[in-house]
Amino acid sequence: MQVHHLSIVYYIFLSLICVAAGEDFYELLGITKSATQRDIRRAFKRLALEKHPDKRTGDPNAHADFVRINRAYEILRDDELRKKYDTYGEEGLKDDFNRGNQYQSWNFYQQNFGIYDEDPEIITLSRSDFLQSVEGSQDVWFINFYSPQCSHCHDLAPVWREISKILEGVIRIGAVNCQDEWMMCNEQGIQGYPALRIYPKRDTYGGPRDKDILIRYAMSFVKANVVKFDDRMFRTFQFENKKPWLISFCREVDEGDCLDDDQVYKLAVMLNNLVQVGSVNCQADPIVCQQLKPYSTILFYKAEQFPIGESYSITTKNIKEIVTQILALLPDLSLVTEDHLQRLRNHLKDSSVAKPWLIHFHDQTNNEKDLDLRKLPSMLIDFNVGRFDCSTSPNVCNDLYIFKKPAFVLFKRGGHYEFYYGRHTSSDIAGFVRENAFSPLRALTPADFPAVKTDAKPYIIDFFSPFCPPCMHLLPEFRKASKRVGEQVNFGTVDCTIHMHLCQQSGVNSYPTTIMYNQSTQYYFHGQHQEQAILNFIDDILHPTVITLDNDLYTKLVENKNVSEMWLVDFFMPWCFPCQQLSGEWRTLAKFLKGIANVAQVDCTVQTHLCQRQGVHSYPTIRIYPPNTDGKAHVSYDNGWRDANSLRTWAFQFLPSKVLELDGKNFSTTVLRDSKPWVVDFYAPWCGHCHHFAPIFEGIARRLDGHVNLGKVNCDNHRNICERASIRAFPTIKYYKGSEDSKRQEFLGDEIANLDAEFIVNYVNTQLQDQQKQRQTSNVEHTTEL
Repeated sequence: MQVHHLSIVYYIFLSLICVAAGEDFYELLGITKSATQRDIRRAFKRLALEKHPDKRTGDPNAHADFVRINRAYEILRDDELRKKYDTYGEEGLKDDFNRGNQYQSWNFYQQNFGIYDEDPEIITLSRSDFLQSVEGSQDVWFINFYSPQCSHCHDLAPVWREISKILEGVIRIGAVNCQDEWMMCNEQGIQGYPALRIYPKRDTYGGPRDKDILIRYAMSFVKANVVKFDDRMFRTFQFENKKPWLISFCREVDEGDCLDDDQVYKLAVMLNNLVQVGSVNCQADPIVCQQLKPYSTILFYKAEQFPIGESYSITTKNIKEIVTQILALLPDLSLVTEDHLQRLRNHLKDSSVAKPWLIHFHDQTNNEKDLDLRKLPSMLIDFNVGRFDCSTSPNVCNDLYIFKKPAFVLFKRGGHYEFYYGRHTSSDIAGFVRENAFSPLRALTPADFPAVKTDAKPYIIDFFSPFCPPCMHLLPEFRKASKRVGEQVNFGTVDCTIHMHLCQQSGVNSYPTTIMYNQSTQYYFHGQHQEQAILNFIDDILHPTVITLDNDLYTKLVENKNVSEMWLVDFFMPWCFPCQQLSGEWRTLAKFLKGIANVAQVDCTVQTHLCQRQGVHSYPTIRIYPPNTDGKAHVSYDNGWRDANSLRTWAFQFLPSKVLELDGKNFSTTVLRDSKPWVVDFYAPWCGHCHHFAPIFEGIARRLDGHVNLGKVNCDNHRNICERASIRAFPTIKYYKGSEDSKRQEFLGDEIANLDAEFIVNYVNTQLQDQQKQRQTSNVEHTTEL
């Protein structure tokens, strides 16, 4: 009854995830809200081929109907838009109202769309799949990065399908549609299609796209040992009895009654670390066969039974079926009892050297056996692996909130544990364990939450749903960040499909929602779902650069500010979604303007009187209190873009420039003949990157003020200068080290090949130090001569 009740809860939960206004996009495509990207593509392709206007030429509603279907697909295939839709319905998509109006011809969906979605042996990889299954994995992957618009990619497709069937179980075959996953392809440095690459070596194949050549190339990256027994070595061979043996016998080669060398080698790869593989040619080495007395072409010997013990006949020559039969003969995962589970958890909690445990929780009443899981002990020799039967001890599984089975739980040192949410294959599960067994990330339950808000160490928590693709994209990045931060912060996850009430109490109504608790204060993460963005967010909270103002501090610091100071103040409400989106950008802005301006915030739910006194009635309200004014004069920000770069550009408009505008005359007389070094920005007014870089350069000018001079040259107005300085791209930054004895320097200068502010500042400081050492050395040599 309990399981049935929870199933109803799941159904209600999934129904409530989407706050739909208008048509249900999931229903329109005929999919569930837990659909994967592959499910979405397959459903859309089916509808596109059936309902495309090219096939309904006499129907006046054909275009409008297809636009609805296409819009649903365009929204759901984009993780960020899908999250908006799931949270706010179509109300959350107002900025994307044009999405879906354009579509391709019927032939495109027939020939170019979802090339490998119907091939079970080929794993279509999204960015989250790639992070979880490929990056850091010990498995060999052969991946085809392609574009559906590329004719060579279509030519390769039949070959790729054949390869996937031949190498199934030997090498993992993947495909990435770079039209859909352009960001990941860019990160992987893919510049042409098709690009065939082996992982983890990251070796790119550049030869002919012939099936046999590609298979030989891929197989060169896998290593396995096949023992070829002959009469001489068999007498002296030191038999390893810790593992079973699989022996292939060739008795009548001409009749083709045995496996060939390639087949035996593939078996050795597929059974690597599980079984020792050997082969015997009975015609060439009859003594071996006389001793072993093979009664079948393939024999399996359990550990310590080879060469004279009991053997088992393998009844097929199909490689995949051979592996299945062997796995059935291998021991199953060791059964963990309730008492044993409690002991091992206590041991992990108390010991700093205990091996982590992976436990497979299942329900024996299902009577399902996954033979692939028998590979896990040999794949995880540095860890413990076991199985727990929830039907014998349901209270244990209920206490761990395991209601959906099978489930895989990784128990870690310190008494914490974490759930696995990926594919239920031994390779993926083993990769998860190896990557995360010693990470500080832990699964949290309602019982943990009193400590979350009172612990002296901050907690950062990822509230998620395993049915939410953006959540599955964030989770591996969250794990990586947890390993980088170390002991400064506690990392936790809350599965909102299980702990729905806890998520509602925490104010979580969309997934993923990431909150950092610094005791009673909560901070919402709104950055990109990437490791570095999470690390930056944590650093901002632990080492705040934004000043939080109350009424007294506002009066003291802002209203009575020094006339030379500049203040930027964000008046916000914590529940306001645009305010939440601004919070991360505001912290980034504070870093940009450190030492240049003061960046502050006012929480209007707490400082109600202050906000009313300032006439703040909408949120966020952003104000600047410029220099050379009193603390009551301010200017409100009315630009629609609230990113840190736009805000920084706006702020610098109120500061006197530290960068000198250079022309032909002062460039020659001031820059090239000045004994003091110069840093010069060569730009063009039409260049977007130049506008983006301009406030960064102003910030650099203030950091280097007094050490070097900074200037800029408009290359549209002063082409002669830029040509003589050999400027080929904008913006270009050059360093002029300073003239000796008023001699004119060369126009070329030294180019600084990086536009990062820290890089430029460090480069200039290094140049200044080197020049200072050279002058000191020169002075010493001159004194010695005297």
